[in-house]
Amino acid sequence: MTDFYTQGPAIVGVSLVLGVCAYQLISRDKAPRNSQPPGPRGLPFIGSALDVNPADPSSTFVEWERKYGELIRCRHFGRDLFIINSERIAQDLFERRSRIYSDRAGFSALEPYGVLFNVGMVQYGDTWRMHRKLMNGLMRRAAIPNHHDSMTNGARILVSRLKYSPERHLEHYDGYAASSIMHIVYGHDLEKDQEEIVQVLSQTASCFVEKTSDAFVALVNMFPLLKYVPAWFPGGAKFNAAKSRETISSLVSTLYGMLLRQAPEARSSYHVCAAIFVGKVETRSPTYVNADIAVPLAGGLETTSSMLSIFVMAMMLFPEAQKRAQAEIDRVLKGRPPTFEDRSSLPYVEAVMREVMRWGPVVPLGVPHCALEDDVYEGYFIPQGTVLIAHAGSMLRNSVRYPNPEKFYPERFLNEDGSLNNEDMGYVFGFGRRICPGRYLADASVWIAMVSILAELDIKPAVDDDGNELVFKPEWIHALTSRPKPFPCCIFPRI
Repeated sequence: MTDFYTQGPAIVGVSLVLGVCAYQLISRDKAPRNSQPPGPRGLPFIGSALDVNPADPSSTFVEWERKYGELIRCRHFGRDLFIINSERIAQDLFERRSRIYSDRAGFSALEPYGVLFNVGMVQYGDTWRMHRKLMNGLMRRAAIPNHHDSMTNGARILVSRLKYSPERHLEHYDGYAASSIMHIVYGHDLEKDQEEIVQVLSQTASCFVEKTSDAFVALVNMFPLLKYVPAWFPGGAKFNAAKSRETISSLVSTLYGMLLRQAPEARSSYHVCAAIFVGKVETRSPTYVNADIAVPLAGGLETTSSMLSIFVMAMMLFPEAQKRAQAEIDRVLKGRPPTFEDRSSLPYVEAVMREVMRWGPVVPLGVPHCALEDDVYEGYFIPQGTVLIAHAGSMLRNSVRYPNPEKFYPERFLNEDGSLNNEDMGYVFGFGRRICPGRYLADASVWIAMVSILAELDIKPAVDDDGNELVFKPEWIHALTSRPKPFPCCIFPRI
């Protein structure tokens, strides 16, 4: 009896704590299934699909955010779709609960089209881990300086081509992107094959963007027989799976053939070619090898080229930012060509690059994540199989974080003393275990191209026959990635 009176309070206290913890665990698992975030009601079966602007889904999600908030739930062709408009929520789910939210979903219907070779589209599991291990090993931050010289040389070639044929500026961005990534894959430049590679890559990128668009995925999920529509039938080439596989296979076979020819010359362990062919990376089949040499090129060309075209358009539209960046470059470089060693001395140029990523995000919707199991977040039930979109388009236009978000204003990334602030824009590359493995490569290759263009070239609006500047309003192509529609501009050497 004495023991009870002396130890009883402690026992009761521990029991209460354990009871509360058990209740919280149980309530997390047993949260009401109707406790879900607000969102549009939608229609039977198709849900809110008709409410989404197919040409620009991000604009619809921005409107929904104003009405429903940071976390939105809707139904989309029979599936739960959660739209995340807050970096905080995206970090909570995709970073802190990455074990649950690292899967991909909704793309199984695309397997006959051959576009799932991209590691970013592969479902979470051993296959993904194998590809990811190779990509992370070869494109990690510490490996990128090995390629600085090649990127710098490529940027100077890009500037030379822009001087010679500025009317083909969009093609030149593709060529530069392909050249930069080819060095990672093969260990040296392949200028004699570049035109062939760029042509095949452009066809593949167009095919990939089309097949991964929201509207296309929804249609083939609803009507699986579309993949059998003959290519000769009106509109059939778009849905014919065999035609798509042929396009994708042409890229893979071309790259693999070039890799076989070049492998004996690749000796550095930080190149894909060497890693595969000298046995530094385990490969299970030619399919894995083909994917690993194709993914960096196919993915990198689209994103890098798009970012450079957005940059050039921004410099044309906002000449005051261009002039200030050029003044900083002139003051620091004093007429010599830029190198990566100059990066820390050019904070305004860095701020311009960050503002380009914010103002015109290349991947505003990210690639959808999927819940591997039931979960509860802030009282909301998230069923297994829910598709979750980290909507960077809203995060990057948060008026609290970025006042006057529609304005192109690089100064928002600078402190009062002109130094860079801590807003590094890292989340534009995704979240958690599915973050883009090529982010460090993209960051470096885009920066050296931007600073090289600003150092030597002026960018201005196109003019008519009388010398008057043409009125220009940006138009965009939105799919899995976003980029400007072709636009005219004047690019010429600085005086």
